[in-house]
Amino acid sequence: MQKTESMLRGDVQARDSEGKAHVDLKRQAAKLLKRAGATSVDFEVKAAGEKRIVDVVGYLPGLKIAVECGDTDKGKILVLQEHYDIVIHMPYCHTPDFYQDNRLYEQIQAEIASRKGW
Repeated sequence: MQKTESMLRGDVQARDSEGKAHVDLKRQAAKLLKRAGATSVDFEVKAAGEKRIVDVVGYLPGLKIAVECGDTDKGKILVLQEHYDIVIHMPYCHTPDFYQDNRLYEQIQAEIASRKGW
């Protein structure tokens, strides 16, 4: 939990090889997941039985949401879909305000509601 809290404050860069844009996307992902009702959020999570690391994972009652930030390959997304209830890709290409307004939040909420049968 300490790593999560310090990243949200902006103190920590998760890996030395990551740039500021990638770390900023991870922070945005964590904030969106918390806003969507995640009871906890972790960074740099390895899926069970997998070698691949997920950038951000949010835990809601009965749901695990994986968020992959920046550049990634379709194969990784497909593998993550086998291990997580919802997989979101937050690419670099969007303008910064995209992740700060309600559009992505509403998409996440709609996906959560559809999975929970709301």
